[in-house]
Amino acid sequence: MATAGSPAEVKRADALTRDRWKTFLDADGRLVNEIAMRKAIFEGGSDKDIRPDVWRFLYKLYPFHSTILEQKTMDLERMARYRALKARWKVLDQTMVVSGDPFLGHVPDYMSAAEDEEVPVKLYKLEEDDAALLAILDFPAKVYAQHQDVNLDHYLHVKRVILKDVLRTDRFLDYFKDDRNLRKVHVILMIYAMFHPGLSYSQGMNDILARFLLVFHNEMDSYWAFVEYMEHKKSDFAEDTMIKKVGIVRELVQEMDRELYDFFEETECRDYLFCHRWLLLSFKREFETEDSLRVFEVISSSYLELSTDQAMKESAREAAKLFQKDGGSARADHSSYNMEYTFEVFVCVAILLIHKVQFMQSPEPGDLYTCVNSLSMQMCLDKVLQTAEQLFYNYVRKKVVSPGNDFVLLNDDVT
Repeated sequence: MATAGSPAEVKRADALTRDRWKTFLDADGRLVNEIAMRKAIFEGGSDKDIRPDVWRFLYKLYPFHSTILEQKTMDLERMARYRALKARWKVLDQTMVVSGDPFLGHVPDYMSAAEDEEVPVKLYKLEEDDAALLAILDFPAKVYAQHQDVNLDHYLHVKRVILKDVLRTDRFLDYFKDDRNLRKVHVILMIYAMFHPGLSYSQGMNDILARFLLVFHNEMDSYWAFVEYMEHKKSDFAEDTMIKKVGIVRELVQEMDRELYDFFEETECRDYLFCHRWLLLSFKREFETEDSLRVFEVISSSYLELSTDQAMKESAREAAKLFQKDGGSARADHSSYNMEYTFEVFVCVAILLIHKVQFMQSPEPGDLYTCVNSLSMQMCLDKVLQTAEQLFYNYVRKKVVSPGNDFVLLNDDVT
């Protein structure tokens, strides 16, 4: 029988509601219970109506202990800086116009749409004093923008790629059928690429940005949240890093299910490239829009990682149980954890194990890739996340027992 806290008892929770969200904040707007917030988001995500408020903390627009007054000042400073960056981008962009280039010389229809981001007072409901402070912040913001490094060597190539990708951004959604919102995608990506020359732009960034726009509905918050996210995940857009990350999925499959691992090896699918899109876009194209936003915030919560207290507590519980059983020889060995097994890696392995039977009925590489691609928009997110959490705890417990034992999923209906 499963013990308390075992994977068999792992369950998803309801989304974080406004009433519960308020319990995490003090009277001045500080988020005073960070762990509880991360746990709530991990277990159920957040309600659509409070998601913008939650994401401003989750994606570091607001420090956890900032007050409402401090947050408004931060909003004004970011607003001023974004407008200054945008103004400098427009000037530099105009200097790079290439006459006679049939592609770059054509102005997309969406760029003719009205800009609705130029009215910050209306957008952020600023009072007269706030508008005055914004005016004061205008000069230092311009200085900030002028001091940002730019590299225009590959600008035209980047612009050409962005122009193509903007038109591919979630056009099935009503939000991105509106030219004003396509314009936001274009402008933010161009500004980011210009002022982040080390990374610039890579395909897939438009998909990441789309999530922020769907939540915030404005350029300023979406830009700065995107910047913060990319600062944390920018290495994923380097080819060698992503190849290594996909290889980590392979390693974890080997530890958790040797039969499935051997199958992939024998079918010459040992590169696991079908996981590349999952990891790069944080499973965006694998689930419907609302679930896509939820899995994004669940992973971003960073609540269940091998470096967190949850892993330490679970291994300690397992060690204590075995300590009593075997007379005192069991110990938790945290040093044996592979810290590169992040929760998103467990999500990848969960998908593979849930559909193990289907995969093993597709012995040809082409059929296997077709099978994997057919899962898009057909999976149950709650089941995937529950299985990933089960696997995480199994991995932690395993490091207390014996490195040679096989993993056992304690939920019979997983595969």
